[in-house]
Amino acid sequence: MPAVRAILHELQHLEPKVASGIEADLTKAGAHRLGADAARARALTLLHRQGLAKPRDPDETAREHAVWFTPHLDFDALTQLHVTLDTGDAVALNAVIEEHAQSLRENSPPGAAPPAGSLRVKALLDLALENSRVSTTLHLWLTYPGCHIEKAAPRFHAA
Repeated sequence: MPAVRAILHELQHLEPKVASGIEADLTKAGAHRLGADAARARALTLLHRQGLAKPRDPDETAREHAVWFTPHLDFDALTQLHVTLDTGDAVALNAVIEEHAQSLRENSPPGAAPPAGSLRVKALLDLALENSRVSTTLHLWLTYPGCHIEKAAPRFHAA
């Protein structure tokens, strides 16, 4: 039943006659036998393909924008980057990454080009860090007998 509820939730903005046609298509495809998330995804995909997707509020869409990192589950030295952004921005970003990766591939020594995924990562890093400067500040707090650190400004004073 969770799948059916998920499907109905996604169809509630449609006219009853249109919604029943979409329901029939999803039932014929077996979406009602899937888990709730998979059924919802099938319903949304079908709605988008038919131009019937519910218009989203721009503020709601903006709240979904995000960038986050998670550790790779199989390789300790890798981290996964996740980004949720507007589709148009994603298409443009993908095109720029692919173009730069192709340039990196073409400028690699013959027969020594890294795998395509590695080139895309290198391209993304080049583009992201091109006009950036990363600097590190080290704050070292030392305690010596007979000295104390002021709270307002970190300076040493002899007691």
